[in-house]
Order: sequence, then structure tokens, then C-alpha cells
Amino acid sequence: IFMAGVLAWPCRSHWSTWDRGGDIFTELPEDHMQASSARVHVHRPWRPSLVRSESVNADAASKTPRVASQSVGSLVHPHRLEFAGKQQLQLPVSSNHSLAAIQELGALNGSSVQAGEPGEKESKPNKTGLHLAIASCVLLLLGSGAGGALWWVYSNKKMKQKGSAKSKQKPRKVKPKPRPKATLHSKRQEPEKEPEKAKVSAEVQARAAMRIQAIFRGWKARQHIAATACACGPRPLLPDQKVCLLIECVSGTGMPDVNMLGGCDPFVEFRFLQGDPSKKPRGNVDEPARPERTVQTQSKNGELEPVWKEKLELRNVPNKADTYLQIILWDHNMTGNMVLGHSALTIQEALVGLTFDAKAKKKMNCAHTAKFMGLLEEGKPKKLPKTSVKCNFCYVEMVQFSIQVNKATKLPRVHTFGTCNGFVEVRIVKHDVKKKAFENYPDPDGCLWSAKTEVVHNELDPKWNASFKPVVPAYHGLQMQLILCDSAAPLPDTPICQAVIDLIDVVVGKPGEAPTQHKLKFSRLPQVEPSVDFKKTQLTMTLAFEQVFVAKSKPDD
Repeated sequence: IFMAGVLAWPCRSHWSTWDRGGDIFTELPEDHMQASSARVHVHRPWRPSLVRSESVNADAASKTPRVASQSVGSLVHPHRLEFAGKQQLQLPVSSNHSLAAIQELGALNGSSVQAGEPGEKESKPNKTGLHLAIASCVLLLLGSGAGGALWWVYSNKKMKQKGSAKSKQKPRKVKPKPRPKATLHSKRQEPEKEPEKAKVSAEVQARAAMRIQAIFRGWKARQHIAATACACGPRPLLPDQKVCLLIECVSGTGMPDVNMLGGCDPFVEFRFLQGDPSKKPRGNVDEPARPERTVQTQSKNGELEPVWKEKLELRNVPNKADTYLQIILWDHNMTGNMVLGHSALTIQEALVGLTFDAKAKKKMNCAHTAKFMGLLEEGKPKKLPKTSVKCNFCYVEMVQFSIQVNKATKLPRVHTFGTCNGFVEVRIVKHDVKKKAFENYPDPDGCLWSAKTEVVHNELDPKWNASFKPVVPAYHGLQMQLILCDSAAPLPDTPICQAVIDLIDVVVGKPGEAPTQHKLKFSRLPQVEPSVDFKKTQLTMTLAFEQVFVAKSKPDD
């Protein structure tokens, strides 16, 4: 409405009487003063205005009218006219009383004088301002409607965005309100309704479903690997079976004083051999044993009551009646070691009453205190009554794995032209490879065995069909690591990813069963950033195991 008034204000003088309830006429033009008479229009004024009073004079001789203007610059309120509508006075030209006539009518303020012939028709009022005002009102209404529509669309869109953002946020955990304690006079309160759980988006539900499926598939694969684990428990030691003898040398007492300045530098050697060494001269200790059949502790300088607490092991020890374990006590010297005494017992005596349980972390052991026959003096050996060594014995089975690496599918594109020279390196380790940094070369302390397949050049779906039969001790926590590599000969090979199998899940089963096929997915190498995408790569292999006996199998070179 304000805009309509602004647009219509310049045209206020052209409004008609019935448009505004009163008439406002223009000033008296000079060319109309030629008329013989003047027509005076008296109107009801619109508002207070600056009044200009004019007089009309005529020269009787020449009958030429002239206008004499007097400025009366005073702001006065409009008079209430007693005349309804318009009053018209016919005044002779010669008279000079137009101003007096207007004053008598009481319409000085806001009145105007217009010359003209009597009976002359009045011109039609100009309604341009009215039209402009109506047009401005219509435009204002249209603009308001368009603005309201745009605001409604924008507000709906913003509300939808807020709703989607709230659905993506994690729902807050609502702590349950503590229930008020019941009293004798308290009324029974109805249980409060639990707040509705926040709606979870479809994307989060899909991720959760995929995660649950992956966990279930992993559990099913582990159950498939150890399908017979429940049926096979601890296994007894069988005749002619090869074992890994685990020795713990604890301490010694009553060491002989053999040094020139007093004291002794003792260490203990363990070796296994066929036949009773006590029936051989000096226990056959002067002949060196084969390296794979002997182990020894560190020497304790100048101690007559040494404490070693060292763990040693002897592999591929056959459980036969004529297999003996010989314990030799030495004195360490710079020029040459001197034997103090020896003791012997059969393997069956050392492992009496023990069984093998692959799941058990702590193995059962058999304690033994060795008494020695002295070899310090030549001739018939004499007992050393005060000298003894405390030892603990246990064992794990020597098992032979049948590994066949068949093929792989969808190898990652390593080279520039989208190819890969793939091969697989198989390692059997006794530590957790997922927690230890990856090493390009096998660790001699932790890796028990390793081998590689042939390289298949420029093939994304290679077939190796490589077979391996390693013989290793069945330690607890034993793992098989299969490493997918790319050959860049003569440059160093590039390891890509790995797959890991817990061999304990295999060893707990029944030995000697048919090989089981496994389809493995690869994972990233520990502390190595993957350079290619291997999520779709899959390895197919078969795996089985059996116990090792003296006459049936030999260690794999």
C-alpha cells in the first residue's frame, strides 16, 4: 500500500471528485483569461495547503484581462463549506471582485479559479494515477505470493536435510531412570514407556549385515579346518614315533672343585644315541656327537651350585627301547673342556606317563634328578655322590604336513601393462605373524621351514600345483604363512599380501586323514603399506598332516 501511494502521489492533481471525495484543479492559465466571464469552482479541499490568492482584473476600454497575483503564504485549515458539490458564479469581466467572491463563499484555502465560457463542458478527469495504484497493488500481491511459495519450498527442503542428517548420527545411549522407592501410602505408578530407538539408516544396516556374514564365514572356515578336533583329544606316545624332546635344565649341586685356584666352571650337555652308553668305555663321551643330536647349556664360571634355568630341545628323537638320553657334566677351560661325569636313561623313562595335547599351552613334564659317574680318574669310573643336576622333560610330536598350493585367481595388477609374475612363499613359524613386523627373509630363530613355488609370468590366474612335505615340531601357536609375491628378477621380489593358517586347528584333528581343500583370502602384511588392491584375490590349496615314525617318513630337505 505504501508503494502504491508513492507511485500515485505525482498524479494526485488528476484525480476525479468521486475518486477522492473532493476536487483539486490546476492553477489558472493565462490564455484562458480572454474569456468574457469567469467561472469559479468552489470545492472541498483535500488537505491543508499553501494558499495562493489571485484577483482577476479587466480593463473596460480594451477588454483585455490581466492577472494580478498576491502571495498569501499562510497555512490554514480547510473551511467547511455549506455548499454541496460545486458552486458556480457568473461574474462580469469588468468587475474586480473574483477574490472577494471566493472569500465570501468561505473557500479561500485550497480553492482555485479557472476561466472559461459559461456552459462550457468540463474535461474528463485523468485516472492515470488510479491505474498506477491498482497496478502496483496487483504487482505487490503477486510478489508476496511468489515470495511465500519460494519460502515454503526452501523450508521443506531444509527440513528434509535436517532429517537425513539426524538419521546418520549415532543414537545416543539413554540411561534408564531410577525407579522411585515404593512406600506404603504411595500410589501404584504405571511403568514408563521406554523411548523409541533411533532409526538406523539402510547403509548402516547393510554394513552390519556384511560384518556379521564375514564373522560367520570365518567361524565356519575354522570349524572346517578343525572338523575332527572335538573327536581327537590328547594322544599317547606311540612306539617308534619321533618326537621333539623339550629339556629344562634347572640347577646343579655339589660340583667338584677342579680348578687350580678352586671352584668349577660347569655346563651340561644332552645327547641321544642308540645303545646304553654306560656299557661303553668312559661312556663314549670323548667322541663328538652329530650336531643335530646334541645340545648344551651355558657355562657358569666359578660356581659350585650353578643355576641355569635354560630350555633346550632335541628334534627327531625316536621313541625306541634302545634310544638313550645321555647327560654329560663338563668343566669349561680355555685350552679344552674337561669331562666330570655322565649319566644315562632311556627316552621312555624320561617321558614316562606323558601324553601330547595340541591345545594345551603348558605341557606336562617329568622331573628327573641325574646322578653322575665320575670320569676324572682313569680306570673304572666312580660315582660322585654329592653331584646332581635337576632337569624337567616333556615333548611335542614331530608332524609332517602335506601342503599343495594349487592356484590363485584375480591377482592384483602390479606391472604397468596390468600383469603379475606371481609366486607363493610358504613359511611355518612358531610366533604370531600378525603381531610381528614382516621380514623379507625368513627369521632363523622363528621360522622352522620355508619354500617357494615356481614363478608364473604375466598371468592373473596362475596355476602352480606345487607340493611340499615339511616335518616340524607341533608347537603350540604354530602358524603357516603364505606370502603372495611378484617376481622382478634380477631385482628383489616384491611381497604383496599374506594369508595365515593356525596349524593348531589342523594338528588337533585326527592324523592321517585325507587332505582338506581351503580357499583363502589375503590380508595386508604387518607394517607394510599395500601398493595394489588384493581384496578379490583368492588362493586354493589343500592341507593334511600325519605323525612321523622311524621307518615311514624322513625330514624334507
